[in-house]
This record gives sequence, C-alpha cells and structure tokens, in this order.
Amino acid sequence: MASNSPFRRLLVATGASSFGDGIRWVVMPLMATQLTSDPRLITGVFVVDRLPWLLFLLPGGALADRYDRLRLRVALDAFRAVVGAAFVVLAATGHVGLASVYLVTLLMASADAFVDSSSMALVPALVDDDDLERAGGHMEATEIVSRDLAGPAIGGVLFTIGLVVPLAVDALSFAVSAAVAVTIRGSFRAAPSERADFGAGSPAKAARDLARSIREGMVWLWRQRTLRSLACLSTGMGLVTMMFMSVLVIFATDDLGLDARGYGLLMVPAAIGATLGSWVAPRLRRLPLATAVGGAVIVTGCAGILISRTSTVPIVAVLLALDAAGVFVWNVLTIAFRQRTIPDEMLGRVSAGYRFLLSLGMPVGALIGGILASAVGARATLGLVGVATCIVGTAAIGVLGARAADGDRPAASTVPA
Repeated sequence: MASNSPFRRLLVATGASSFGDGIRWVVMPLMATQLTSDPRLITGVFVVDRLPWLLFLLPGGALADRYDRLRLRVALDAFRAVVGAAFVVLAATGHVGLASVYLVTLLMASADAFVDSSSMALVPALVDDDDLERAGGHMEATEIVSRDLAGPAIGGVLFTIGLVVPLAVDALSFAVSAAVAVTIRGSFRAAPSERADFGAGSPAKAARDLARSIREGMVWLWRQRTLRSLACLSTGMGLVTMMFMSVLVIFATDDLGLDARGYGLLMVPAAIGATLGSWVAPRLRRLPLATAVGGAVIVTGCAGILISRTSTVPIVAVLLALDAAGVFVWNVLTIAFRQRTIPDEMLGRVSAGYRFLLSLGMPVGALIGGILASAVGARATLGLVGVATCIVGTAAIGVLGARAADGDRPAASTVPA
C-alpha cells in the first residue's frame, strides 16, 4: 500500500478538506459564543451541522452507486470552496450574524454528507481487501491530524487574529482538495447493473428510481443481523458523542476558563489520542469485534466521567486523548467491517443507510446536550454523557457477542424491488 499513488492522493485530498472542516468546527461555535450567550443557540450550531446528514446522506449513497464516486467528491469540494469564499466576503463586509453562521454550516454539512458516501466507497477500489484496516487507519489518522489537531489548533489561533483569516483558509482547503482529487485517474463507478442514470426518463421517474435504489440499500442493511446491530449501536454512539462535543465548548470556556486559543489547543491532545486509536485499531483485528469495539467505547465513557470531575486542564487533556482513542478504535474497525461485508454495487447505498441511522442520534444528542447544559450545567452533563457511553459499550459487547455466537453471515446482495 505504501506505493499506492492513487490512495496517497486520496489521503492528501482528504487531509486538505478535513483541515477545512477542523477550522470550521472550532470557528463556528466560537462565533456563536460571541453572538449569543444562550447555550441552546450555541449548541444549535452542532444541531444544524448534523441535520443535513438526515436529508442528503441516503440520496448521496444512491448517487455514489450510480455515478463516478471520485467526480462527485471533486464537484462537492469545489462547491464548498465557493460557499466558503462567499462567507469570507460576508465577514469582510461586517454582515455575519447567527443566521449566516447557521446557513453556511448547513450548506457545508450538506455537501459533506454527499462526500462521505462517495469517499467511503472509494477506498475498497484503491486498496486490497487485506489492507482495508490499514487503509482505514490511514484515512482516520489523516482526518484526525487535519480536522481534529491542525484545524482546531490553527483555527483557534487565527480566530484571535481576525475572523476573515480562518474563513479564508477554510475556503482554500476545499479548493486544494478538489485540485488534488481530480488528478486521480481511472473510473470509479459501481458495478454495471447499478450504473443507469436517474435522469434517463421524466423527473417523476428519476425520483422513483432514486427512492427504489435507497430502499434496496436499506432493506439489504436491515437483513444483515450484525450490520443492523452495529447501526443501532452507532445511533447511540452518535447521540452521546454529539452530546459530549456540543457541551465541551461550554465546559472549556465557562468551567475551565479557556479562551478561543485555549479551546483550540485543548483539541490537540484529543487529536493525538484519536491518532493513537487509529494506529491501535488495525492491531485489534484478531480480537472478537464485540470485545474490541465494546471495550473501546467503555474506555471513552470512563474518560468522560472523569473529565466531569476535574478542573485541571492537563488532566482534562489526557482524558480527552483517552476519550478520542476509544471512539476511533470503534470507527476504524466498524468501517473496515462494513467495507468488507457490503457488495461493491451496494457499498454507497448501504454505507449511507448505516451512516443515516448513526446520524439520527447526532442532532438529537446536540439538542439534548444544550438543554441539559442549560438546566444542570456543562459539568454535570458531561458526567451523564460518560455514564450513557459506558452503557452503549456494554450493550455492544452483549449484542455483538451474541451475533458472533450465532454464526451470523452476510446475505446475498439481491433484494426485491
């Protein structure tokens, strides 16, 4: 895999776009804290960031199984570059308000939902089956370093200089991603049976074809017992993770007394821990899936509980590293399992269906996090999130262990129309 030039280019493109995501994820909530003091409106940024995944993830998966997956990614990265540039103009002319923060977050997240489906389906086309865990680990590590380490740290520093600068870097990152990805040669379309264009007939027929394609993917996913269990557990993981992330910015600024730069730097140890989790995950492949992912989630939950019980920043930093390591062990192992299990001609749709179920919990988690933080405070909310995460990890060990004992196997890819 070391000599795999197309995969390396995909890593570079992923790193560039993830860097922009990291800047945006730290700058948008910080902008919200300057525009309002209401925790519900601040965490609303996270709600808006996740809602488009419920609207566009499934159509994105269907399109990824019909059209060239790489070209879809290039077009959407270019779209995000244009949206980012427009937001720079708003900031430079002093027209940024909470509504514009929400709108740009909505547009960026909408494009991200489409990109996720096409990028997920690209990896098995670029690496051998035996390299999926390693490739997944490299992809996750690249995203972590860019999105969770460099992006937030640099974004927090640039935010103290001026609003226009981090927004301009954010827009540029997507332009770079599109420019690199377009140099990857080859066709990245799914199996021929799934390649008919939706636009071959009337708009009504195109809509029916799209709906049928989405339904086929969801039906296939629901018939796979292990994948179905993972998807349901991931919904719980998405909920508790977004509760944690949406409240962390309030905890960092109010309870720990950190400014924008300090909050950005607090994400550095979390990114290091996530990178460590991505490195460790492929080495856990020989363990039962239930043990590896369930144990990792319990580590994450315990770290969250301990974070809620301290105000010492260095201790919080170490615990954030443990928290993130557990999350990314889950990510790498479950993604590789899906890529290995799902047939190529359905990889976009089924992966999108899986992520759709996961995404159901995320806006709900952000909303609950804001309500709880307003009612009982950020510290108590983080403690409750830690307990809930431990419950999800325990459930993963029990449910996935039972599935393995039953000798669950993937079913055929054919489903009734």
